[in-house]
Amino acid sequence: GTAHGMVGAGLAPALASRAEALPFDFLLEKAIEILSHVIDRFSQKTDHGLYPTVVEEILRALYLSNIGKNIWDHIKQEAADAFNQPDHGGSVFVQSLNAYYQNDPNLHITLVGHSAGSIYICELLQYANQVLPPEVKFDIVLLAPACTYKLFADTLQACKDRISSIRIFAMSDKLEQADVIVPDVYTRSLLYLVSGVFEDAPDTPILGMQRFFSTQAPFNKWPEVPLTITYLSASQHNNVWSLIDAGNGLSTHCNKHGLFYTEEVTLTSLGYILTNGLL
Repeated sequence: GTAHGMVGAGLAPALASRAEALPFDFLLEKAIEILSHVIDRFSQKTDHGLYPTVVEEILRALYLSNIGKNIWDHIKQEAADAFNQPDHGGSVFVQSLNAYYQNDPNLHITLVGHSAGSIYICELLQYANQVLPPEVKFDIVLLAPACTYKLFADTLQACKDRISSIRIFAMSDKLEQADVIVPDVYTRSLLYLVSGVFEDAPDTPILGMQRFFSTQAPFNKWPEVPLTITYLSASQHNNVWSLIDAGNGLSTHCNKHGLFYTEEVTLTSLGYILTNGLL
C-alpha cells in the first residue's frame, strides 16, 4: 500500500508536469506549421498580405476555420438541395417558370444574385438545363459573386448555351482589400475570408474577386480560371469593377460587399438592365 502510494505520489506530479508541457509542445508545433504555411503561400504568391495570411493560417491550424467553413458548406448545400427533389423550392420555381414560358414564349428572364446568390443561380441553371426547352435562355447579373471559379466553370461547361448575356459587378481589388470585416482582427473583405479560410484550399479563386481575374501564374494552375476568363473576356461589358462610371447599366460606386443591392449607382445600373436588357 505504501509503495503504491509512493508511486501514485510520484506519478501525479509527473502527469501534471506532462499536462503543462503538452500545451506548449502543441502550440510550438502549430506555430512552426503556421510559419511554414505562411512562407509557402508567399513563395507561391497565394498570400493575402502578411497579417491576413497569418490570421488565416492560425484559424486553419487551430481548426477554428471549421466553424465558418461548416456554415459556408451548409449554405452551398442548401442551394444544391433546393433543386434535388421535384417538390423543393428551386425545382418548383423552375417548373412553374416552364409553365409560364409555354404561355409566353417571348418571356425575357433576368436572374440577379448577390454574393452566395451566385451559387444558387449556378444550381438553378444546371437544373433548368435539364427541364426547360432548349430555347429558354437567361440574362445573368451577379453582384459580388461568392461562388468559386470551379462552380461557375462547371456550370458553363454544362449549360453555357442557357446564358444569353452576363454582367458581373464587383469591387476592384484595392477596394476589396480595404473592405475590412473586423478591424484589428481580420483586415480583408468577406470574399477574402471565404477564399482564404472557408474553402478547402487557401486562396481558392472566387468569381467576385478581381485578384483572380488573371491567366498568369499562380492562378493559371486552376484550369477553371483561364476557362472562365476566356468566356468573360468575350465582351468588355461582362465585368464591371467598382468604382466606375461607364454609362447606363455599367456603373457602380459600391465599396462594401454588403452594399451592392442598396448602393444608388449600382441600383440605377440594375434598373436599366432589367428595363432594357444587357448590351
